[in-house]
Amino acid sequence: MFEAITPDLSIVIFTLKHRFDRVRPTFLHTKLGHLFPVPDHPAYPSGHSTQAFTIAYLLKELDPANADTYLKDALRIARNREIAGFHYPSDTGAGRVAARKFVDVLLSNAEFKALLEAAREEW
Repeated sequence: MFEAITPDLSIVIFTLKHRFDRVRPTFLHTKLGHLFPVPDHPAYPSGHSTQAFTIAYLLKELDPANADTYLKDALRIARNREIAGFHYPSDTGAGRVAARKFVDVLLSNAEFKALLEAAREEW
């Protein structure tokens, strides 16, 4: 199920990144240290945030009892990218909103619903 949506999610993320073309905090504040190479694509929305929240929202569909844990983990992943100097909080927020809208579209798609049902059977 996750492999099936990854190409479409990447298109959504990079379409938004190139539309807004926001520079990263490390570009504006060159004294920010970073332990990893800074990605050379725009910051907004955070791709990690969008991916993590998409996964959390889908896991919530499969395992509603642990929804809070999945959402907390997604937020931790996103905030760690802020701490690393790669994103602003608004990048994280935009990723979360994009993920919610992406998942809502998926949940209205019959082909995806079949994948979700197959995943539920495996769960």
